[in-house]
Amino acid sequence: MSSAIPLPNHGTAFEFAGIQYLLAQEFGREFFNLVDSRFRNHNVVSWFLQIQDRRAIEKQPVYDDAKDPRFLLKEATFWNSEIRLVVPEVTSGFDDDAKKLLKTLNNWSHQKLDPTPEAFLSLLVQLESVCISLQLEKLLAPLDELIDRTKLIKNAVWVPTGVETSVTPEAADFADKVKRKVEEVKRRPPVGHEWIGKPGDRLIELSRATKDVYEDGLSIKHQLGLDADEKIASWLRYYPMGGRLRVDTDGAVLGFNQGVGYLIGWFGEDPNSDNREDRGFYLPNDYVFVENDIRDSSAELLLSEVAVESVDWVINKLVEAEVPLNTELNMSNYGDLTYVSGESGEELLIATLHKDLWFPGQLGERLSSDED
Repeated sequence: MSSAIPLPNHGTAFEFAGIQYLLAQEFGREFFNLVDSRFRNHNVVSWFLQIQDRRAIEKQPVYDDAKDPRFLLKEATFWNSEIRLVVPEVTSGFDDDAKKLLKTLNNWSHQKLDPTPEAFLSLLVQLESVCISLQLEKLLAPLDELIDRTKLIKNAVWVPTGVETSVTPEAADFADKVKRKVEEVKRRPPVGHEWIGKPGDRLIELSRATKDVYEDGLSIKHQLGLDADEKIASWLRYYPMGGRLRVDTDGAVLGFNQGVGYLIGWFGEDPNSDNREDRGFYLPNDYVFVENDIRDSSAELLLSEVAVESVDWVINKLVEAEVPLNTELNMSNYGDLTYVSGESGEELLIATLHKDLWFPGQLGERLSSDED
């Protein structure tokens, strides 16, 4: 194992995020060394400054670090880039592999991926494929070790020894931010997901028959605000049979299935709604905006064919936002549908969706109450 890249031990969010950070740096250094040596063989030493100037003229994002792996990958897949001319012979699938890795590294960098063994393993496999194409031999053995260890952790057969794997202070700072985000998602999970912690003490009753909410036998629908009917409908979407609910002091409304509490909505405003662009993590599937539809490329499904409700409204939002066809879309576990603008490079929110407007099983499940 490279001394710069440690192995995960306990399989924690901190370990995976921190090691990912170090691995991206190491990959960037090795990729840079390869490119720089190739340019120097042609007596070109100012290649990075030349590329910065070109990107500025073309109004593309200008990178400050020549060893940033995202910069190197982006340039290596750009048909008229100077870097494209000096990389070794690559396989026919290099462009696709490199673009996929670029997207994954971007998502890790912006803390958009839940640092699970599955997500970390996916990164390692993508990285290994690109390293083979680029002939970055120094990284192959460490990647093989990381893949083997992560598979053991994923399959719950690895027995940790000692303390959590440590990383450099810079990587630890990044990993701590990711860890806090994981904890925040657990504390305030997406609707339809398990509630971790003590349920609220307030007891209310959701009626499927009357589409109303009661406390001590009296309707409290008026307490739900102007959108009371819509709020009750949203609760019934995840808790269709109705039944007893518990409300926490922050407004979290919990239904119960086999004694386990699940968040089905909020009594007042959703406290997560003010930060839709940054909350939660992306779902692991690949989505593409196609003509009059959204395709889940991971499962080869079309949204219009599997969604419970009509998705015309969703498609219209994409059209109104002038999202080009074949644009890759991202969906968070909170239902936030976004895409990255090709012009600005910014992530833009299209809409926040619920489970019946998305692919089945990806945004929480409908629950059976403990009274069924």
